[in-house]
Amino acid sequence: MMLLFARRMLAQRSEVNPVLRPNPSVSWEAEAVFNGCPVRKDGKICLLYRALSSFETVDGVTLRLSRIGLAESEDGVEFYGRRVFIYPEHRWEWFGCEDPRVTELDGKYYVFYTALSQWPPTPDGIKVAVAVSRDLRRVEEKHLVTPFNAKAMALFPERINGSLWAVLTVHTDKPPARICLASFEDESELWSEDYWRKWYSEFDKHSLPLQRRPQDHIEVGAPPIETPYGWLLIYSYIRDYFSPQKRLFGIEAVLLDLRNPARIIARTDSPILTPGEYYERIGMVPNVVFPSGALLEDDTIYLYYGAADTTCCLAYINLPLLVWTMREKPVKLVRPQGNPIITPVRSHYWEAKATFNPAAIYLGGKVHIIYRAQSEDNTSVLGYATSEDGVKITYRSPEPIYVPRAPFEKKAAPGLGSGCEDPRMVLIGDKIYMTYTAYDGLNARVALTSISVDDFLAGRWDKWSYPVIISPYDVFDKNSCIFPEKYMDSFIVVHRMGDCIDYELRENLDFTGKPLKHHSWIFPRKGMWDSRKVGIGPPPIKIREGWLLFYHGVSEEGVYRVGVLLLDPENPLRVIARSEEPLMEPEEWYERWGQVPNVVFPCGAVLIEDTIFLYYGGADTVVGVATISVRDVLRHLGVEPAPEWVTLEGFIPGAPLTLPSVMMSLDGRSFRVEEAYRAVLDRRKREFEKFIFERLRLPRDASSSKIIEAVKSIMLRLEEELGKVFQGDLYSVDGVKRFVDSVLSYFPHGETFALKTEVAQQILKDNPPINLPSKFGCNLIEEIPCEYCDILALASFSEGREYDNRIWRWLESNAKPDHFGQVSIKPIVVEHELLPMVLELREGTAISRLTGRVIVSTLKAGVGGEFPRLRAFIRIAKHIVELERFGEMWKSFVGKRKFGVSVANSIREHWGVEALSAHSIFENKNHRIFVERLKKTVEKLKEEGHTSLAEAIENMIACYHLASTLPDGTFLPCSAWTWT
Repeated sequence: MMLLFARRMLAQRSEVNPVLRPNPSVSWEAEAVFNGCPVRKDGKICLLYRALSSFETVDGVTLRLSRIGLAESEDGVEFYGRRVFIYPEHRWEWFGCEDPRVTELDGKYYVFYTALSQWPPTPDGIKVAVAVSRDLRRVEEKHLVTPFNAKAMALFPERINGSLWAVLTVHTDKPPARICLASFEDESELWSEDYWRKWYSEFDKHSLPLQRRPQDHIEVGAPPIETPYGWLLIYSYIRDYFSPQKRLFGIEAVLLDLRNPARIIARTDSPILTPGEYYERIGMVPNVVFPSGALLEDDTIYLYYGAADTTCCLAYINLPLLVWTMREKPVKLVRPQGNPIITPVRSHYWEAKATFNPAAIYLGGKVHIIYRAQSEDNTSVLGYATSEDGVKITYRSPEPIYVPRAPFEKKAAPGLGSGCEDPRMVLIGDKIYMTYTAYDGLNARVALTSISVDDFLAGRWDKWSYPVIISPYDVFDKNSCIFPEKYMDSFIVVHRMGDCIDYELRENLDFTGKPLKHHSWIFPRKGMWDSRKVGIGPPPIKIREGWLLFYHGVSEEGVYRVGVLLLDPENPLRVIARSEEPLMEPEEWYERWGQVPNVVFPCGAVLIEDTIFLYYGGADTVVGVATISVRDVLRHLGVEPAPEWVTLEGFIPGAPLTLPSVMMSLDGRSFRVEEAYRAVLDRRKREFEKFIFERLRLPRDASSSKIIEAVKSIMLRLEEELGKVFQGDLYSVDGVKRFVDSVLSYFPHGETFALKTEVAQQILKDNPPINLPSKFGCNLIEEIPCEYCDILALASFSEGREYDNRIWRWLESNAKPDHFGQVSIKPIVVEHELLPMVLELREGTAISRLTGRVIVSTLKAGVGGEFPRLRAFIRIAKHIVELERFGEMWKSFVGKRKFGVSVANSIREHWGVEALSAHSIFENKNHRIFVERLKKTVEKLKEEGHTSLAEAIENMIACYHLASTLPDGTFLPCSAWTWT
């Protein structure tokens, strides 16, 4: 089975949803508990939530009163200890405390909430209030915050440039609402009426432009989260807010600059989550998902949201994937020059009005196109054309090659449209099967015909078998095809009876008396580009990663667009990935104007090498073609393609080597691999014992603790001796530079094969880092006082994993051998506060290897342990070896057809740790080179009289590859490589 790294849906609901439900036996939270906001406290997660009571009377008014409850959890999923935390006490909150947002800052918990002062609620009686607590046990103070209509306020969890910052929604009940920012010099301004009245006088200047259409509504969701990419603000986007029948609650996100939150870095263009599950569709207010709080754990966002204003729910979002979705330039099908490729011929009566919706098949080195042709009396027949390059038409039949023959595709009455429409062709065995829509003017049904490959290529069109109807006679059924391969010994037949894509499994293709049945499979998605209906495009295309099934989706406005599904290679009925955004939409004049405006409707596709040619109808009038590479389709779907094998040294990331049980040695002797592997392990064990008991002169009965102490003594001596020769303070930039210069003066090194400066400049232009310029106090990368290769190397530490992925994609598509050259290995010393990831990662990144740079960080106070110089020395030396080795590998790729793909594959992450993985073998050679370099370092040290350091390094050399499990079960690695 092929392993794919596929993009999951952006939000994955928790299987235990709802995580908080109303408690009918407790009156204050009997009706609903929703809109929860989490905060960490003492190793636990506290969830503040809105609780709705059973009916009670307040000032003679009977209502369900809102209070704010608090529950605790160890894991953020199972909550206990529910209690009232905030309740109405003042006239400005007399009729309810709603929708808390909590932020911990400077040792205090600030809980902003909606305060209701009037009943029934009016805009002027709906304002923001805040409760302040130091322990979340009791509220120490409360304040009314806004003197105007507002909701959903939250503090940023860190000061920004020394100031407090907050986000809030102004005019939630006096549309249009605005999501705005506010900054404060001190805490007292948070509830200063003078501050807010001045701020309110120009609140539009503080708003974020997040609303796409005037008929929509927006509101702050979760308090902002600090991420390596920027401040992440998750908010509510309600489409068609003022039209209850069309209204759609969605959750979206925006990324804001860490130093200037008013600057938008990226944002979503469609919902992360919309109502779908029963608990989101049924409740106090049906069909609602409302984001209210979030936590970040590693790369996973725990998003808490209110469902149907009744329960608290939880969803998980992959942060790098979300950021990729917001930043990634959309992949699109590319239209070649010369489109449309087939247009109506006025002198041919049968295709005088329109030519569109073409099927296609690749045979005999040509693309064969069968297209729907329409006469002025609206009779559809099928025409034929060929292309040798997939774009330019080299032959076009002057006569139709398929015409209506059966009663079910002839006019039921004069004046009606009729005929053979929208064909799809598939090759099964030595036959071409063609499905099409048979229309008599009253009913549209799926028809099936076939022809042998020989007859097809010879143009013997009278050999088409007589068509049969394969769908029910009394049901509109269209958009059908047959999978070219069987699944579970059955054919998959795809069709569309309603608004979704249906399928059926058939043992054979004899449909006599057994019409297709309705098994719904792929559904429209509310609020998205394919919200009204969906139907297949061409038959599926098989690739290594599975089946690509292009489809058309129709929006609420009636616009036809094109998307794609990736289906499981072993179970094609399982969808691995689906287009979040369309691959193609009507843009050209011939797609926007015609018989049916704003239509791109594909029925045919062929795969030629790595390029897909998609043939489509434009506006039900002409035939067009568009192309895309398989790699770009997978990138569009967020799927990591299965990489090519690129020799042992250009290893496949994460792929272990599979060896036979018996192999032949170089001298012709056979041996069992398992026995050889065990012999290597035994030899390593003997060498470890020799090192411990002979070189270190420990007794044979030495305890585990004595052995550990002896190995540690080697490291302590190395640390001491390094300090005498390799001088320099590791906590300052100047000191680290002195230390690095000393290392380079003794440790042998040469050049590497790496990116040229002008290529690094182009990569940065195409993929500008977002966070790095601000770290240097700049706005543009051109203002950073470094060489372009330096900037690119540093960007891998400031931008995160998705930035690396963008560079890999650039390399795959663009890298050429002449983009690389021999360059000197160059160290770059950075302050740890500038790029803390340099210290945390401990290793050079793949991008720093591409540029031939060794990135070294100063240490921060308290970091470094007992062996800071030893660690720094080994780390620098290790990076040098890796840079040269990778350069050698890339140089060996020169001449490969896909040079960029080979380079990208050789340095991707997820390399695997199996003993016989290609990565381990690659690393093993690095070890050996490292040791040889150390031996030369020892020689030079002795020449210059540094005998003590030379002897200490010789001990390191002697144990470089050794490791063993000690008598007490402790695993002790002696390898210098692991000391970093």
